Amino acid sequence: PVPLANLRLAPGQPQATALGTMTGVEVFNEVDGTWNNGRNGFFASYEYAAMLSAAYDGHGGTLGPLMGAKQADPGFPVIHSGLAGLDLAPDYFEGVRQWALAYRADGKFPADAINVHSYCRNPAGTHGVAH
Repeated sequence: PVPLANLRLAPGQPQATALGTMTGVEVFNEVDGTWNNGRNGFFASYEYAAMLSAAYDGHGGTLGPLMGAKQADPGFPVIHSGLAGLDLAPDYFEGVRQWALAYRADGKFPADAINVHSYCRNPAGTHGVAH
């Protein structure tokens, strides 16, 4: 439960907390995607790491007491954005890790789980196939 005074809601939105309806949060989706006109929807690993750190725990609490999922519930899982395929995922995760080592006081990787999407395609890459 979060104190109701800490909730930031739209006017008229009912106050509710600790409903048990969420089991975790994925911060963005496929941040490594370049298919949306280049930079639209794409984050370099260091850019995403900064956003993830803010969403995780308010960048170690430096953004204020009400910022970040872990500030509300230390046990709530924060999930790294799903990456679009396995090819570059290790380098992307390593970029987030290196940013965290350099810019977070605790050096902690700001996610509880990583996430990679696997897309199966025919050899020509023109359509998906089941596996």
